[in-house]
Amino acid sequence: MTAEQSVLAAVGRAPCCGAENVPVFLSGMKDLLTETSPGGTFSLRYCAACDILYVDPRPLTENLHLYYPEAEYMPLPDASRRNPRSPVRELLKAALSWPYTVRFGSASLQLTPDIPGQSLLDVGCGCGEMMKQMAARGWDVYGCDAASGKIAGIAATFGPGRAWCGTFEEIDFPVPAFDAITMWHVIEHFPDPWRALRKAHALLKPGGTLVVGTPNWDCLEARLFRRFWVGFDAPRHLVLFSSRSLCRALQDAGFEVSRPRPSLWANSVSESIVLALGGVLNVRLWNSRLSRALHYLLFPFFVLSRTLGNLSMIEITALKPCAVDPAT
Repeated sequence: MTAEQSVLAAVGRAPCCGAENVPVFLSGMKDLLTETSPGGTFSLRYCAACDILYVDPRPLTENLHLYYPEAEYMPLPDASRRNPRSPVRELLKAALSWPYTVRFGSASLQLTPDIPGQSLLDVGCGCGEMMKQMAARGWDVYGCDAASGKIAGIAATFGPGRAWCGTFEEIDFPVPAFDAITMWHVIEHFPDPWRALRKAHALLKPGGTLVVGTPNWDCLEARLFRRFWVGFDAPRHLVLFSSRSLCRALQDAGFEVSRPRPSLWANSVSESIVLALGGVLNVRLWNSRLSRALHYLLFPFFVLSRTLGNLSMIEITALKPCAVDPAT
């Protein structure tokens, strides 16, 4: 048994419905984002009954952390290398995004109204960027992440008791209920996302909101870039939804679901080009100067494609219904 095989396990049945002999959708996939992970060769299988893709083989639960080297893995090019407060860039970005905002509204998370003091849990909070943004909007923020180093940094920023380390499904949250939960590009990392959605429903107050952002495997970008599409990200993206199957999963968990809209800030076009070039040239270009140059060069085209309805990365807002008084 090779070192790669020892950290991986074949998926015998579809994780959604238990179906057997599920056909392969893509094969020969590699870890394209990190250099220090154990590696391996992966396939994506397509369950037609549930309209989802899942990676096979997948890392064993106790070995998942090996594919997330904290000094190396970033799901998006490292924003810390740029000047996030450049007023010129922010003004230009706002101007270029204007067509999108006309059609879909603000690119910010659809959590309105922002009522000061309402509680929000960011699942997969990473370094706490979403928590900082939502705290600035008046939310009482909490977070959870499986990476202990990131949680330590959040505690230094927000104080103790604001973030928990561990998997979302296993954490026993001391806060009884939240007004909102965000899952921003994290649900695809769960071995059992359906269980995670049920737990989110249980943790929300009646009338609470869940916002989910995730890659949509059933899109033109995935067909064009195939194994180099950044949304596949094998083997970390364990389960991938289409917009249809995610809406169905949310409804099955008890939510009322809004129509999916394109997520504006994940430039999956430039990121996939970078992965494709790196794969062809056999060099790692992720987070390179070239990747950042392509990000800015292609941003106008990217915004236009999202405005026209490119749903390669989707955002769905789901509502937990208010309790109905049986006497009415």
